[in-house]
Amino acid sequence: MDHVGFNLPWFGRAVHPAIADLRNRLKQVCLHHLFLTGEPWDFIIPGELAKIRKLDAIDYNQIRRPKFEIVSFDRASTPLVQIDLSMPLL
Repeated sequence: MDHVGFNLPWFGRAVHPAIADLRNRLKQVCLHHLFLTGEPWDFIIPGELAKIRKLDAIDYNQIRRPKFEIVSFDRASTPLVQIDLSMPLL
């Protein structure tokens, strides 16, 4: 499994206050990043406490699983759960 996540519908221009609060809480206890190109996608990856507290550099080449993703998007009317499985090519 590569990652699991939640797609949460949100139709406002700003980030929903509950999502903003969740982001602030997650940043204290995990490696939390927003998607690099500006989409409102939160990525949470496993990491050691020293890296979470920014005391050590993060090696992004290290494979980390499982990852968790939270997506705020306006293309659905109900929350969705996503499960991303990696399968070997035959």
